[in-house]
Amino acid sequence: MKDMMPDLEHQKFSTACSATMEDASQTVQAVVSELRSWPSVDVADEVEIVLAEALTNVVEHAYRDGTAGWIRLRCRACEDRLVLSILDGGGGALVKGLPGADMPELEVDTSNLPEGGFGWPLIQSLASSVGYRRRLGVNRLEIAFQLGAVPA
Repeated sequence: MKDMMPDLEHQKFSTACSATMEDASQTVQAVVSELRSWPSVDVADEVEIVLAEALTNVVEHAYRDGTAGWIRLRCRACEDRLVLSILDGGGGALVKGLPGADMPELEVDTSNLPEGGFGWPLIQSLASSVGYRRRLGVNRLEIAFQLGAVPA
């Protein structure tokens, strides 16, 4: 028999910040602090890593031309999932779809080690699902986490 989970429909919130590294970092900490207060949410550590990577990508890539920008974040827990929706008005950095989940090649000379390329594989390995769409000039990244999952 499946363990009973409390009705989580009321557990949701939204927030917004400017698209700067400082504001993104503060937003990650605020979101994680809020999630730690939700007794049924057991993925706060994973959310912290994934949200930091995702917001960094928005700041560095969606607004790469240096224009001032905004980020909106919606978070909701329902049934056995926690869903983060990240919206921004930056350039469509993901118009060709989500990057692959393959890690960069590490079997290279230390002078040729990659500096980046770890974020998307990390996000995809920690989340249960990741989706993206761009509509009417707004990027929407939706990341879901399974709640109550038994670690492997």
